[in-house]
Amino acid sequence: MSKILRKLLKENITTDPNKIVEILEKDCSDILSIYDNTKNVLYRSSKQKFLFSKRTPRQDRRPRDTNKKLHDILDKLFYNAFGWHARKEGVFTSPSKSYTEDFGDYMYAIFPKNGFKCICEPRNDLNIWSVRNEYWYYGGEPNEETIQNAIKAFEKSISQYESGEFALRWALTNNHESEVMIKCDYYYALNVSILNQMKRFDYL
Repeated sequence: MSKILRKLLKENITTDPNKIVEILEKDCSDILSIYDNTKNVLYRSSKQKFLFSKRTPRQDRRPRDTNKKLHDILDKLFYNAFGWHARKEGVFTSPSKSYTEDFGDYMYAIFPKNGFKCICEPRNDLNIWSVRNEYWYYGGEPNEETIQNAIKAFEKSISQYESGEFALRWALTNNHESEVMIKCDYYYALNVSILNQMKRFDYL
């Protein structure tokens, strides 16, 4: 047996659709209710391939593309606004497949454990990335005056973000091309190749 196949088998909990539904309805009934009502799910892409896996979010995530100093500033601002470190602790998802597919080779539906929290990007275009593009580009670091101006702009942008079920329902219902940050103890990731074959999610 190849190393890739052994890794794949180890990561997969089960590929039985009935068992998958049983697990999700037991651990993730909160998000399932929202998905059923909005007829959409949250997606996440990854370079890793598996079918159905239980994942534990990192508590000190390091940014892939964002400048580290900017990452830390944003994390502090999100903490001040929402009470948790969204950039370090968050699981990054989106209601939009087209938005998600740029971030990895394999796409998954995400099912956070009951009791999760979420932060949704603004319904307008005033998100943190529009501010970053104006003040702070990839890999670069502006002078102190520009940094202070950027922080004020970031604070204004983050004040437009929303948390809670109502905001999440809006994003899902409108298939909003945006980022939804999830805080949870753990989550399940279900490969869309399996999801699309399951009668439980035939509304997608």
